Amino acid sequence: MTAKLLPIFLLSIILFQSCGDGSFESSSSGETSEKKVYAGGVKLIDSSIDDPRDPRTMQQNSYRLSSNRRLLTRIEGMSDRSERAVVNGDERMYLVLSSEAFIEQRASYETAIEICPLTSNWMMLATWNRAHPFPTSRGEWESRGGDYSESDCVTADTTYENPNNDALYFDISD
Repeated sequence: MTAKLLPIFLLSIILFQSCGDGSFESSSSGETSEKKVYAGGVKLIDSSIDDPRDPRTMQQNSYRLSSNRRLLTRIEGMSDRSERAVVNGDERMYLVLSSEAFIEQRASYETAIEICPLTSNWMMLATWNRAHPFPTSRGEWESRGGDYSESDCVTADTTYENPNNDALYFDISD
């Protein structure tokens, strides 16, 4: 991420491109449909905020992101959904972010924002320094700002067909 501030108006969803009735099985027509699953937990971690209950870090309509302000997103039941999802060359899984800023400055944000998989469990009381508040050594992130797989980070998929003009689509299939 760049140090540029970015207002993200929270529409963090997972789009499952699949077929059929939501069971992620192929339909007889072979048509692809989208199933949306909304983020159940969103938490801002900021290097300047130490209070895990600070209201600026949860349940906001928008968040400003930068190199020292990251947004953690939790999709409850994701493992069950992803096990049933059909993901192949044609049917993919996307994380979608929405912001009015994307309408005017889409190209700059397509490469400035990265979606990265976390490698440590975390709680909604996470902070820049801690994944959870419990007094154990496992409560601290190995790296301040969250433990994530840098090699697995993705930028926006500019080939997504028929995108909403205020949304960026990140292919998280892999």
